[in-house]
Amino acid sequence: MTDRRDAAVWDSGETATAVEEAVPQTYREIRAAIPPGGEIVGDTPLDECFYRLPQRAGIGYRLARDLDVEAYSERVRRGWYRVGEFLFRPACPACVRCRPIRVDARRFRPTKSQRRCLRRNGRAGVRVEVGRPIVNETRIRIARAHAAAKLDDYGFLAGFGGATTDLDGVDLIEGLFDAAGRHEFTREFRYYRGRNLIGFAYCDVVPPAFVGLSFYYDPEWRSLGPGTFSMLREIMAAAEAGCEFYYPGWWNAEYGPLAYKTRFRPYELLTGFPDDHVEPRWFTPEECLKPEP
Repeated sequence: MTDRRDAAVWDSGETATAVEEAVPQTYREIRAAIPPGGEIVGDTPLDECFYRLPQRAGIGYRLARDLDVEAYSERVRRGWYRVGEFLFRPACPACVRCRPIRVDARRFRPTKSQRRCLRRNGRAGVRVEVGRPIVNETRIRIARAHAAAKLDDYGFLAGFGGATTDLDGVDLIEGLFDAAGRHEFTREFRYYRGRNLIGFAYCDVVPPAFVGLSFYYDPEWRSLGPGTFSMLREIMAAAEAGCEFYYPGWWNAEYGPLAYKTRFRPYELLTGFPDDHVEPRWFTPEECLKPEP
């Protein structure tokens, strides 16, 4: 990795790490082996559910030589989500609990509770800057503290190798590089309190989609509702960028870190995981409850 040991990462003039150098070597080797315009597509073997639900889980994945913005935006509409160079989505034959969700950024209005969250953070002096992704020691420290807090809350961490209780086994450094990627459409939302970085999030801006990838925060910020605050700021940014929908990944009513996403309305849920040639069918919760004719 590129070693950046700058302790004060609050200056808006801070420049980004050369993220191409940070992409794991295996990604570069795999990508180089793919012919121009081609991609690798497949499913992982079924294994333990990474949310500790009883069904066995799999992941569908695809890795393209070059991630075209228009094609990526269309795949987001079909339930694909990005980590590093890979797009992925659930491939669980006996379970449909994980549902892609999107918020209508144009029609979104914060609730009374969400407005209080915005005011509470504003009074506390929390501010946001947006720029190209940066990976350094400060962010790695925040990500490790964030993961440790989640481990305390839920007793395990979700990961593609299954649920784990081993914080040291979570490769946070490579995970940050994965989220940052090498793409011009990726943006980092940086949250500061005074001169201190207290959280950061990665998003992809691929109109008409705006994709929330990942969010890490210092546990000392927790009392002010950082998860809600960050998602609100991302939805507002999506509307300002002219994007129709904000995509925060999947919703799962039985897993706390995913269940909260239906608090942001109006939202829609995707039916199934359609192939590239099939038009995706998104429904509002009211439409989902309508009886069949």
